[in-house]
Amino acid sequence: MATIDSLRGKELPFDFLEKITDDFSEERVLGSGPLRTTVYKAVLEDGEIAVKRHVGNAPGTRNKEAYRTNVHSIMKHRHENVVELLAFCLEEQYDALVWVGNRYVTKDVVVESLFCYEYFPNGSLHHSLFGYMAPEYLFKEVNEISTRFDIYSLGLIIIEITTREENCAGIDQDSAREFINKVRKNCKDTVLMMSEYQGLDEAHLQQQIACIKVGLRCVDLDQNVRPKIVDIVNELNALW
Repeated sequence: MATIDSLRGKELPFDFLEKITDDFSEERVLGSGPLRTTVYKAVLEDGEIAVKRHVGNAPGTRNKEAYRTNVHSIMKHRHENVVELLAFCLEEQYDALVWVGNRYVTKDVVVESLFCYEYFPNGSLHHSLFGYMAPEYLFKEVNEISTRFDIYSLGLIIIEITTREENCAGIDQDSAREFINKVRKNCKDTVLMMSEYQGLDEAHLQQQIACIKVGLRCVDLDQNVRPKIVDIVNELNALW
């Protein structure tokens, strides 16, 4: 059986993922997300990983070679605070039955995308995969992976740090938006902000509010108005 290190950076065959997830059995399900996405626990020789399976054409898979290039680029980036993408799989199914509207119809080709991640036994993986994803990635057809997705995720992290709250009690996009809307509303209430940060003087309170506003701009629903990373860094540095 394969080891975790032996999978890193590879495109894996679909039948291998079937084997390590016990044929994607219900007993291995860790959670589910939007657009028919399910996360499974997979067992390897030296540990466990999580496999996220998206049934149906995933964003960007129409141009499969460009999609592969983007995924390989993501797999090269590693950080201790980011869930590591270990490997992936693109599976073409011919004459597949796909649920459309209120019935199954036959599609000539359906592309499934599967991603292998680090496994978090304490249940935080699902939140890591879905709680910080940009809404245009989850709910719209996009042509390629964009840095604007990362800006959205960064914005949520900035807001969490400055408000000392988690972005949502749940794991879906609706609860994340509720959190963002609550923070946006509270940020306009000066009296409330003063009570939330009673230990800060006026200057430091304004710094705190400015940081929150930077985060809120990052999570704008319109990805085209989100700031660039260089602008975010410059704005935050200018506060001190």
